[in-house]
Amino acid sequence: MALNYSKWDHIDISDDEDDTHPNVDTPSLFRWRHKARIEKMVEFDKEMLDFNGKYDNYIQKMNELKLKIKNGNQNNETQLNKWKKELEEAESHKQSWVLKRHELEKKKRLQPLNIDTICKDSTSKTFINKEFETTLEENYQNQSDFMNKYKDDIEKFGMYRKYDDSRKFLLDNSHLLCEYTSNYIVLWCLNLALEEKHALMEHVAHQATCLQFMFELSKTANIPPVQCINGFFDKLKMGDSKYLSCFNSELESYINRIRKRAQEKIEVARAEEEEEDRKNRLGPGGLDPVEVFKSLPPDLQQCFENKDIEMIKDVMSKLPPSEAEYHLRRYKSTILNGVHGSLGPSKII
Repeated sequence: MALNYSKWDHIDISDDEDDTHPNVDTPSLFRWRHKARIEKMVEFDKEMLDFNGKYDNYIQKMNELKLKIKNGNQNNETQLNKWKKELEEAESHKQSWVLKRHELEKKKRLQPLNIDTICKDSTSKTFINKEFETTLEENYQNQSDFMNKYKDDIEKFGMYRKYDDSRKFLLDNSHLLCEYTSNYIVLWCLNLALEEKHALMEHVAHQATCLQFMFELSKTANIPPVQCINGFFDKLKMGDSKYLSCFNSELESYINRIRKRAQEKIEVARAEEEEEDRKNRLGPGGLDPVEVFKSLPPDLQQCFENKDIEMIKDVMSKLPPSEAEYHLRRYKSTILNGVHGSLGPSKII
């Protein structure tokens, strides 16, 4: 079978021209070209990191909505419909994520080979069988299936307090050492924070940090995570000060991220609730009675609080005509302090 050498047709190297002008400092030119090439590679890597970060947030949002729909109060149709609408909107963007991923993959494939990409240790190259690539939709389904199947096991691990118990449980259930488990624990911690179960959230976050450290050890040593279980817990039990300091720092960072995310969700929910209340208060003219009431002079506010028709007439008669007309017009466009039903505008005039 003939070998395909086409990938060598476009190789970007700094010294591919020997006919530089005699007055040009050739080594400096080569260094400049190399620097420019490295900057392009760094820029592309940043683009990939940015995409991966946003993609992870997208996946997390999808999983959060699915959990809310599944575990939420089924009697609260308004809230359920809202979550379903958000999920439907999020799912409508799946195709754009797929296209962006293919675009970046193509961009990577078309990058010219150079000295920095050719001279790599061949053992660090990863071969991906396209046949086993999963789509975003399949990934969501896999995550959902995994959580449905192993939810109880994950929560059991999250409640362990002794290192030896955690070690034994993971050795017996090594299938939990995966990204799906981490995703579920993040959502679990977030829900605990929203429920103000702070002590339990911090404990589960400790178990999540254990998993993260084992994942990092796995990547560094290029071995399966299950082979890192004993080594990780041995180091914790030995009480190495530097290792424990690093672990506690990561744990604190994890807890702070959960708290920050929970606070953001509370603020969003509060804003949505306030907006919903405001919309429910709107009168026929589209004005908010609370805002209208606050804009009234103190004397008029007292009139409406007392629901005193004669007092309202007296105060209105003392106002400049233009100001009285302004307040009356706004009054007609809303239901102010519950008196609109008993006080028609004609009774005030």
